[in-house]
Amino acid sequence: MTRISKKILSSDSEKKLNSQLAKFFANQKENKIQKLFSDLLTPAEQIMLIKRLAIVIMIIEKESCYKIAQVLNVSDSTAREVKTKIGLGQYQTLIAHYQNKNFNSKEFWETIDVILRAGLPSRGKDRWQSVRFD
Repeated sequence: MTRISKKILSSDSEKKLNSQLAKFFANQKENKIQKLFSDLLTPAEQIMLIKRLAIVIMIIEKESCYKIAQVLNVSDSTAREVKTKIGLGQYQTLIAHYQNKNFNSKEFWETIDVILRAGLPSRGKDRWQSVRFD
């Protein structure tokens, strides 16, 4: 469970910290960023972020909240909450990055499959065939 300090940061301080975090990761190579994330986040936090990204992508691809919940093993309310936030204009930078032609969605879904199976054998041929790849 995430533990957050009860001391509230000012909006200005929070913006400065976010800026510093972005600068910290900005000029790193992919393998270095992976190591930094591994050092910074627990395995559970990494999975949580990956699942949230997958939820956003599946919503963009017009998948139902029920299907998202089943495929990613998250609650229906979590999928609906993310869908609501997208409707309110959140995640726009993430959505734009996903729609960038450099993003390899097929590789992403193969990685999600491995993570969700925790190294177990495939659960059937073409498991992600229902997800559209461009």
